[in-house]
Amino acid sequence: MSKHSVVIKWSDSDDGFIATVPELEGLSAFGNTPEEAAKELSEAKELYLEVLEEDGEEIPEPDLLKPYSGQIRLRLPRELHASLSERAKQENISLNTYLVYLLSERNASKQVRADIALLRTDYVYAPATQKTLFIANQPEEFEELPVTVGMITGFSPESYGNTQFIPHVGDKDQGDKNGQNSER
Repeated sequence: MSKHSVVIKWSDSDDGFIATVPELEGLSAFGNTPEEAAKELSEAKELYLEVLEEDGEEIPEPDLLKPYSGQIRLRLPRELHASLSERAKQENISLNTYLVYLLSERNASKQVRADIALLRTDYVYAPATQKTLFIANQPEEFEELPVTVGMITGFSPESYGNTQFIPHVGDKDQGDKNGQNSER
């Protein structure tokens, strides 16, 4: 029995579960249940590994869970080391605690930006014009606009980068299909 990883996910397009082994590229199996997909994958994996061995191919190592010690050795320029040490001292915390704080903050920020980038659409209310903007075509990576929503004074279907601003149909000054105003 190999120690390779097994990933089982639902597939809408296949209307069933697909089991894969990330370390063994191209190997997958289908099942109506997760258990069935895992069983099919187990059989396919045995045959796959046999063929690799017969062909003299290298069998990829399993990706095992590794315990992390929570310690790393970090090399950085002296000037940066001095600057970070001074800042930690000003904050009345250790350099280690300050570095953990900075890394955690940056990691969380990147995650938030990635989550925002996944948004396909968003609505923003602009008090200056009492209109709601529909933001379409979100960029691949979140980019900050050079103005805040409150600073925008008028909306027309204009673009900034990959983001297009379109007045939301539900705004008070936008009529519905019958020419009547929609209320929020």
